[in-house]
Amino acid sequence: MAAPARPAAVAAPPPVAVDPRVLRKTLGAYLAGAIALAILVLLGTIGLGGKLTPWAVLVVDAIASVALFQWSQSRLSGLALSDEDRVMQTLAGGMLALVLVFAAVAAVVLTVA
Repeated sequence: MAAPARPAAVAAPPPVAVDPRVLRKTLGAYLAGAIALAILVLLGTIGLGGKLTPWAVLVVDAIASVALFQWSQSRLSGLALSDEDRVMQTLAGGMLALVLVFAAVAAVVLTVA
């Protein structure tokens, strides 16, 4: 019995070179959005009262983080990124994850306390 034929591997298209200023504007907006979201989560968690407010902050943070991440991925996919660009992208993505973890921990702690 013959083995089934494997589908041919599809090669990814080569990275597209873009103007570094355009690329840095996108990465800068991604990082600035992550920083702004971190500040809003801190202010929302500390400044707003109520038992369910931290959970609302967590939900808003999760939605905003996913939207910001998807926006950046749609703008950056297929582009040739330098090492510095990847560092900025990783820094912004890490900040989004850190803020999400902070909001989750704050919601649990402030609900229990």
